[in-house]
Amino acid sequence: MLIDSGQKTIQIKLVFYGPAMSGKTTSWKYLIRLFKKNVNVESVSIDTAHSANARTLFFDFGTFKMKVGEWTIQLNVWTATGQDFYCVTRETVLQGTDGIIFVAESQKSLRPENEKSWKELQDFFRGDLEKSIPVTICLNKRDLSDIIPLGAFLNDIQMQPHTRVFETIAIDGINIQNAFLNNISQILERNKNLIKIKDLIFSLPVLKN
Repeated sequence: MLIDSGQKTIQIKLVFYGPAMSGKTTSWKYLIRLFKKNVNVESVSIDTAHSANARTLFFDFGTFKMKVGEWTIQLNVWTATGQDFYCVTRETVLQGTDGIIFVAESQKSLRPENEKSWKELQDFFRGDLEKSIPVTICLNKRDLSDIIPLGAFLNDIQMQPHTRVFETIAIDGINIQNAFLNNISQILERNKNLIKIKDLIFSLPVLKN
């Protein structure tokens, strides 16, 4: 988190992380569309545009700017590619992040992919992921058939009790904004002592589709 008291600006970095094709970019694109109606948004996506089903090559990146009282909060929102061919880029994208939204697959056949991606993320933070940084989990594609029960998913990844899980359908935007605001709120709460403005109230807007 970068705080400029003179300019009254706060910059926050958040990364969507998870296995390939789990819905990271779909979630990101939903937020871009949602915020674009209400706040200043800039975005760039590097994907396999020549493919019928475009996949993120390196990352997606978007900047959302919003006013909260006298302050401007700039949210720098990234996705890390899930493709193993570009796995070296994932750790680079994670550098300096203030929060992580882990987007997991609901399909039973892809349970190993969730566990593999979660373990890799834990390894990047030397096993202290949820102690080091706010994490929110999206168990995505809950509209599909043959999906893993929530309890079984929680048992698979063995997350910390305080970590929130949202059951999402990214293609329809269901619960994506809630997960996003939950993570941002955690980041602000964790860093509240860094912001020496007594009357600053972090009231993030809930936007309508």
